Amino acid sequence: MGLTRREMDFLCWRESFLHSENNRPALQTRAARFFGLGIELISLMFISRLLVDTSNRIFFPFIPQFSAGLGLTITAFSWVLSIRALAGIASPLIGMLADRHGRRLVMSVMLVVRGLTLISLPMFHGWWCIFPMVLLSLTTAGYIPVLRAYLSDMVSSNRRGRALAAVDASFSTAGIVGLPVVGWLIETWNWQVPLIVIGILHLAAVLVVSLRLPKTTQRTQDQTMFAQMKELVRQPGVLASMGVSSLLLLIFFLFMMFWAFLLTDRFNFSPIQVGLMGTWIGIAEFSGLLLAGIFIDRIGKRRGSMIGMGLSAILFLIFPLFEYSLPAVRILLVLLAAAIEFTITSVIPLYAEQNTELRATVFCLIMFGDTIGSGVTPTLTTYLWTHFGLTAVVLVGFVTSMLALLLVWRYLYDQRAGGGAR
Repeated sequence: MGLTRREMDFLCWRESFLHSENNRPALQTRAARFFGLGIELISLMFISRLLVDTSNRIFFPFIPQFSAGLGLTITAFSWVLSIRALAGIASPLIGMLADRHGRRLVMSVMLVVRGLTLISLPMFHGWWCIFPMVLLSLTTAGYIPVLRAYLSDMVSSNRRGRALAAVDASFSTAGIVGLPVVGWLIETWNWQVPLIVIGILHLAAVLVVSLRLPKTTQRTQDQTMFAQMKELVRQPGVLASMGVSSLLLLIFFLFMMFWAFLLTDRFNFSPIQVGLMGTWIGIAEFSGLLLAGIFIDRIGKRRGSMIGMGLSAILFLIFPLFEYSLPAVRILLVLLAAAIEFTITSVIPLYAEQNTELRATVFCLIMFGDTIGSGVTPTLTTYLWTHFGLTAVVLVGFVTSMLALLLVWRYLYDQRAGGGAR
């Protein structure tokens, strides 16, 4: 008697825990053969991540609505958004807890705290809102890297890139689908409704994570958490991963800011035109992620990451040659958006190879690196554009891309490729 699809999916993830990465049985379903997991588990992780990404992105395009609702000026609320990013420095502590006490437990706690914080945010007024906003940033810095570590544990190395890409597609989906829904809720009712709705959905997601996702094996307990952290930061691959993550986040946010500056200053784009270009860039990001998900496990995570970084560097460098040609600028922006997203998606599974025993802590250290990159970029990009123009901005993008490429080439290794850093 044949097995049902759900039974086959169950067997797929059960087998991933009973065997090591080098001794896994043949996977049964088509989705499992491609992703390394059944489609149900991939979908559940994607949906939970989509909620987190949507609630993390909603404040930027709707700053006027949220700042007015919380009783702050737009400038003051922008400072709140900048300050909340500092919570990412606590991410490594959450990673250590996940490595010792289980990924699923920590993910469930992060979702509970996040859901309750979103629901209660409308109760805060003025500068008092900084406390729930920092808490939201902290739960983002905890949930996303722990989810990546959890997924990396469950999937073999030769399928890890596409599995992580499938779940990370939630970020672009949040922009394409989630933000329009949030805008509709704000316009139909008020700014509080999307916070409450998404907060309730977070609490519902806790049940999914707790009951439907399998529990992973508990990690090493023979050292104190800080001894483990000390050991990790001494490893060149882990330190280089933090450096690469900082550089890539700097590149990402530099790009996200400078293209709006360029279209507004050079071509007098209206806000609506900028928004429409943002849609094309979102589609390009999704395309880059899709390409990485399909090909990165075949060409190699390390090689694919370096290809993306090299292509990004070249595209940054040729921008000044076409800065007054709108068609050329549009094409370059789309290509660069795809290249950057391809790079970020490719390098994430490479991080997972640097220490397989303490993956949650590694990913949270990388989130710490993300915090540094995303924290310095807004001020840096604004200063460069205001004082030196496009050439200075793209030159920083080129140099940063090349530095990231050199770090990957020198220190990061791909286990499937069988080689270490050169």
